[in-house]
Amino acid sequence: MPGDGEEDEPDAWFYLRTSVSPQAAKDAGCTVSPEDKSKHAPNAEVPLKPKGSNGWTFTGWTGENGDEDEDSETPHYIVMNGSKKVTANFVQKFTLTATTAGKGTVTTNPVGPEHTAGSTVQVSATPNTAQGWTFKEWKPA
Repeated sequence: MPGDGEEDEPDAWFYLRTSVSPQAAKDAGCTVSPEDKSKHAPNAEVPLKPKGSNGWTFTGWTGENGDEDEDSETPHYIVMNGSKKVTANFVQKFTLTATTAGKGTVTTNPVGPEHTAGSTVQVSATPNTAQGWTFKEWKPA
């Protein structure tokens, strides 16, 4: 009853479908909350929270009834003005480590040890020729 401190139940509910993409990210333990098929009152502001796992990084959202949103801020809020479907997108990252045997340097482009799965990384070796060193070969770790 209104006024007795309890909120009235809404006559209609909206459902939020959530998912993780790609499947390999889900298999690795990446999640999104709230869980799939959650029920919400009309006009409720629902926080969406992605969680990466094992080298997977959150990159953005797709969905909200077909809209694409590359906002990677978390939590991301949506207003439940209808039933919605939202996907948390992840990308796998790998660490590239290069060492030298002798005198010289190894550089990567893009710079840094972390690289996204499927990206191209240019690796360059520069021997210290002033001390008589030359590049011989690449060897896997």
